[in-house]
Amino acid sequence: MKNLMNRWLAPCLAAVLAAAACTGGSKGGSGDSLSLKADDVQGDRQCYLAVFEKDTAFLDLPTGKRGSVTGNMVIRYHDKPANTGTLKGEFNGDTLFPDYTFTTGKKKEVSRNPLAFLRDGERLILGVGTIETYLGRSYLSKEDPVSFEKGRFRFDPAACPQER
Repeated sequence: MKNLMNRWLAPCLAAVLAAAACTGGSKGGSGDSLSLKADDVQGDRQCYLAVFEKDTAFLDLPTGKRGSVTGNMVIRYHDKPANTGTLKGEFNGDTLFPDYTFTTGKKKEVSRNPLAFLRDGERLILGVGTIETYLGRSYLSKEDPVSFEKGRFRFDPAACPQER
């Protein structure tokens, strides 16, 4: 497994970073920017990489005031176009609850999903849960708890790309 990760890690990281660099400045229909803004960042910045089989995901999470987070995430599936977008949310104890505003591939349509990440030491685990929509707003169902055991993306700390 470790040999497989070493063989795939560098090319996957390069591909994810290249995809993230190409999306700067895109705007979605809701007016949300899909890139970081300088005033969203307050000092601390942590990047993460997750590899699951042939899929990869990259997180760039600057931590703002009072535990709020505004960062970027790219999920590159082996057989589908990448999801590229922005995470905005807050930590509640050891769990980050952000909204993920993203586009898929070259489509201009913007989607938004609620997510949950569990902090496990230095690792972040993306949870799996049921998304419900009420009055146009999506949220994680309270009746079907988020499962972090079923999550396939387990993000380990990684080098952050250089600021442009």
